[in-house]
Amino acid sequence: MKNLNRKSSGIYEARIRIQSTDRITYRSLKTRNKEVALKRLNDLYLQMEREAEGLATPSKIKRAAQATIEKHLRAYISDLETTCSSSKHTQVCHDRIKLLIRECCWSKLSDIDSSSFMEWRAGQKKTPKTLNDYQSALNSFLVWLKENGLLEANPIERVKKVPVRGRHKFHHRAFTYADIAELLNVSGDRRFAYVTAIYTGLRRGELEALQWGDIHLEEETPYLVARASTTKNGKQAMIKLHHEVIESLRFIRPIEPKIDQLVFDVPTIEQFKKDLAEANIEYIDAQGGRADFHSLRHTFATWNALVGNSPQVTKSLMRHSDIKLTMNVYTDVSKLPTSAAIDLLPSIETPQIAPQKSGSEGHCVAQTGKEGKIIQFTKPADSKKFSRGLARTGTEREWCSGWDSNPHGL
Repeated sequence: MKNLNRKSSGIYEARIRIQSTDRITYRSLKTRNKEVALKRLNDLYLQMEREAEGLATPSKIKRAAQATIEKHLRAYISDLETTCSSSKHTQVCHDRIKLLIRECCWSKLSDIDSSSFMEWRAGQKKTPKTLNDYQSALNSFLVWLKENGLLEANPIERVKKVPVRGRHKFHHRAFTYADIAELLNVSGDRRFAYVTAIYTGLRRGELEALQWGDIHLEEETPYLVARASTTKNGKQAMIKLHHEVIESLRFIRPIEPKIDQLVFDVPTIEQFKKDLAEANIEYIDAQGGRADFHSLRHTFATWNALVGNSPQVTKSLMRHSDIKLTMNVYTDVSKLPTSAAIDLLPSIETPQIAPQKSGSEGHCVAQTGKEGKIIQFTKPADSKKFSRGLARTGTEREWCSGWDSNPHGL
């Protein structure tokens, strides 16, 4: 269906529907001349037919290709701010895509292709996980463009991610009590941020976003609130405060703090490294364990294990959804007293081996414990002469089965 509609202004408008099930498309023909309007109507109808059959690139995509990527990125971020609960996630996505646009020299959508992205990736020293995070951010942007009819195909859809397993050169290690004591001694006013991170498990971004309005020190049980807009899972969390944190916060709290005033000026990575060096703590140890700011969160999990808190309790304190993450990633097993744990195992009374009786050659004699269970064996001189069978004599058993093949099987 196609026809002309003349508006009150005298400008002709096209009314087009390719399939009977389609919605009617209204398009201004921008002319008062009927002959010109008819030609434009026919051209538009032909274009829409070709687009419907996949024989032509939709005009919407053509127009989108002429706009700058920056314009599309602003629209994407605006939509993300509406649909995503985490403002930090939105900002991280924006920053990653912006960096890719700049370093890959993209200006329009047609500039984005798999080869330029992979060439950028090959020249990076970032970890595999970080590279995959950049790819995920870009991929989400391109999928949004495609879903909104602004891009015909996702150019990096078939690009495989960098394998992560076996590629890490380091793992986060937890700090010991001695490490933390030395770190706090040399860190000056920065120690208050470190103490709070150690005893709450707050992530760096959560610590940076902490405001005095989130701190409740005058309650019977002092606590802080990690707002939903600042947490990784987008959920608000109420965190009970350790007395070390309470003392630190009371020491640095202004006389009349504003509700939206930030609590900490969280040290940069460079400053944290300097503090580690001053405390004689290796940033990366001989086993490849890295001690960065996030290691303070690993320390929180490991110390919970050290004091005997159950894995389920630690998982809750860490605000994890999967206990495997708590136990296998954040708990530093090398800091746990595994050797001392062996010494704590209960002892049993060592049973005495019954002496062999005269004439028992060719048999093995076993001392039985409670309920007649065999607990010790005496191997005969010539086990190959065993004959099958079992004889019981008082509290001893003479086992006549193959010793080497089944020393404990009755």
